[in-house]
Amino acid sequence: MARSDVVRNYGGVSADERRAERRRRLLAAGREAWGGSGLGEVTVRGVCASAGLQPRYFYEHFPDRGALVGAVADEVRTELFTTLVESSLAVDGDLGERLRAALAAFFGIIAADPSLHRIMSTDLAGVPGLEKRRLETLNLVADLILEYGGIGQGVGTGQSPTAMTGA
Repeated sequence: MARSDVVRNYGGVSADERRAERRRRLLAAGREAWGGSGLGEVTVRGVCASAGLQPRYFYEHFPDRGALVGAVADEVRTELFTTLVESSLAVDGDLGERLRAALAAFFGIIAADPSLHRIMSTDLAGVPGLEKRRLETLNLVADLILEYGGIGQGVGTGQSPTAMTGA
């Protein structure tokens, strides 16, 4: 029986809940390493040590370091896009007022967590697939601006912010 097939409770916590908690800890450790010291500091061994987990749990969730880095990048992207969309939708007013609210919230979240700037501005050339994600992210920003900046103007794709951001 593979580890992922184990379904018994341990200490009142289900196997799925334990797996989810380990994934959360690995993502948090990866984000902390990348945001604190740079992408070069995101290593399987370092992330596992920071998360307090054995490497076997890393590989339960991610095939390699690149997959973890991609998951952290996706998590940050979703957080930022959700902030942009929700803050712009919370304001009644014209396009300029909605954009100001969205940008104020965007910069506010970065100011509250400076590690986001490091993650967002990292040179991604060394990690396969991340440059493509960056291009997709820029395209998504344009789509979000068209969708939610043009409210009431018949502009956009009709997708919800959650569907567009993957949240």
